[in-house]
Amino acid sequence: MGPVKCYIISGVQNIQSMFKMSRYLSSDKLERQIMVSVLGLSEHDVDLVQQPARDDEGKVSDMGKRNRMFDIEKIYQEFLLPPHAVDSLTAKFMEVFGEALERTDEIPPLAGNQDEEAEWATVNFYEWLKGNMFTASTTAFLGSRVLELNPDFARDFGVFDENMLKLVYGLPRILARNGHEARDRLVDGATRWLEDANTHGDVDSTEDWDPHFGSRFVREWEKMNRKAGLGAKSRAGIKVGLLFG
Repeated sequence: MGPVKCYIISGVQNIQSMFKMSRYLSSDKLERQIMVSVLGLSEHDVDLVQQPARDDEGKVSDMGKRNRMFDIEKIYQEFLLPPHAVDSLTAKFMEVFGEALERTDEIPPLAGNQDEEAEWATVNFYEWLKGNMFTASTTAFLGSRVLELNPDFARDFGVFDENMLKLVYGLPRILARNGHEARDRLVDGATRWLEDANTHGDVDSTEDWDPHFGSRFVREWEKMNRKAGLGAKSRAGIKVGLLFG
């Protein structure tokens, strides 16, 4: 699939036999390809993300996410999934989206449907809704500064989203130029935002939301990524990935 050799396994007995050895199965290779090709992390930083915890004898006791040195699931459980965190994100989303509604007098009609005398007009409601929802959700999650510093962030994310599967499959730049270039612009923009946030914001703040980092969930991710020793661009790429949920 793309540049990666894949195997298709068929037959109930074969599949059952494979999953009986599930302790030795790992999604690490797929995760590595996504982090490198889709999010722009360096191979060195992926090694840091995937480094295993070890037992007292220095041996890896298990494979996969349960044996990561850095407990990502704990951040989700404490700062994204609890009702208080969900309510905070929802409230900020509704606040920003409501402001967009207040600013909108009318939705512009589609090209070729601008007859002022006509009683009805065809409008691109989807594009209008998508843009304003992206602004609201990104502001709630990452803060308002990221969009102030990167006015084209929404447009680049749309191109990135449309081409993401090509990047997941590892297609080279010559075969997926739009996707690669959109990813590069997003990561560069997110890097500028993180530098600004770490300069002017407080990553140790316990507030539910601030304009520099956004939600506390993102601040906790940033602290964990810095503790792991990830470079600025890799930390930025991970934050772009968080926008996918």
